[in-house]
Amino acid sequence: MGVDPGTNTGVSIYEVDCDLNIVSVETHTIDLNMFVDQDSNQHVKDADRYLALGNLISELLEKYNPIGAAVESSFINVKFQSSGMKVAAYISVVLYALKRHNKDILICKLAPKQIKKFMGDATANKDTMKSLLSDKLVFMVGEEVAKLVNAQNLTEHAIDAIAIGYNFLEVIRKAPYLLNR
Repeated sequence: MGVDPGTNTGVSIYEVDCDLNIVSVETHTIDLNMFVDQDSNQHVKDADRYLALGNLISELLEKYNPIGAAVESSFINVKFQSSGMKVAAYISVVLYALKRHNKDILICKLAPKQIKKFMGDATANKDTMKSLLSDKLVFMVGEEVAKLVNAQNLTEHAIDAIAIGYNFLEVIRKAPYLLNR
């Protein structure tokens, strides 16, 4: 599982075979603003989003029961410190849901630049990311599965979640002993 946490959270679910070859990729985008009472103050809105994220991640964990998950780590931009702090809170909610579901789940936090490098261009805009992802998917899962994913219809958060999940899979491939801990 790969998670791009935020007000719009992207989630990717990878199904792999025994040799860690990708069989399928499924994505979800969660707009947490749908769970907010617009008449509430900002603190209540944030709490509503955190609660919704925890519940929705828990539902996905129950449905897919992944052996591991990667979450994009937070970064604090000096100009936008408050948004970085909110992302850190979303990450905490995701980590809590993961551990609550399975205390032994394998968890990895990945740096945003590492995730962007997966596409081959750490500075690419989202339209370029969609084109790059289309090519990457064919390489990753073959043409038939890539057509099912259809990168052109994905949100930027789902694209990031795919990159996060794939990077996590690469970490496991390089250190398969992590699965036997």
